[in-house]
Amino acid sequence: MAMHVALSLLLTLLKSLAVDAGLTCNLTHNPCAERLLEGSECVDGFCTNPFEGGCLKFFLQDEAYADKYAEGSVESNLRRRVLSPERKRICNSEDPESSPFCEPAADDGYSELRIFPQNWDSPIATSWMMQIILSEILNVPATTETGRANQNNNFYNRKNKMDYGMSDLDDDYDSFQNAFDAEGGDCTIYKG
Repeated sequence: MAMHVALSLLLTLLKSLAVDAGLTCNLTHNPCAERLLEGSECVDGFCTNPFEGGCLKFFLQDEAYADKYAEGSVESNLRRRVLSPERKRICNSEDPESSPFCEPAADDGYSELRIFPQNWDSPIATSWMMQIILSEILNVPATTETGRANQNNNFYNRKNKMDYGMSDLDDDYDSFQNAFDAEGGDCTIYKG
């Protein structure tokens, strides 16, 4: 029974998170809001990610959620916290330094957590859910690790860029070795 509920919740979440990665656009053809979601704009030839400012903030701003949860409930309190005007998601190492969509982690906060889904679709979707929970609710900087330089499948990527990482076990552990060898175990220094 619990497995059925969890699977149902996961499928519902995945349906709402589906976006067309890397959708191109131009001045004469702008399918961004129509093909993705309201809030996506055509910038530099690509539709922007409508969730860049936070997935939960994007969906929970709908007033239908205000009526759905009783005042004082855990869900209502979470919604109020996420929608607070001064609250932003926590930035990760792949966000631009001057991003208006996120705020840096506190100096005494957590180090960035790297989630390594390899190149499989279901772990990538799960890693995105983990990234949302960590950076939007728990204030932990998190990103997904592809194991390859210059590849990205970060949920908040401005251009919806999604590269598949590696899956060959001989190379998979190199990224862990890099983090182990890095000063303080900080793998964020290995930006592509």
